[in-house]
Amino acid sequence: KLYRQKKEELERVSRAPLSFKFQYAKVLSENPKDLNEILNVWLEHFRGLLIEAAENGSQNKYSLAKLKNILNLIQETNNLLINTNVNSRLALETLMLEI
Repeated sequence: KLYRQKKEELERVSRAPLSFKFQYAKVLSENPKDLNEILNVWLEHFRGLLIEAAENGSQNKYSLAKLKNILNLIQETNNLLINTNVNSRLALETLMLEI
């Protein structure tokens, strides 16, 4: 249930204007204990889109190159949040620019 909720939330955010995305990044950064789980849901979602696009050639909002870039950025952001003292809001805002 939580996975589905976070996935639907991500789909709404990905269609939202940049100002909303930045506000969402601010809200996420205020609750750092959930960030790892949320980013893992995002990884799963975008991996699914990548596999679907590669297998079916289906056209969605993202190209294969864009999906690959998003996946790398999510992993990099998650790694920075876990292993460094990075500003979580800034890291999430950078990620939002791609999504």
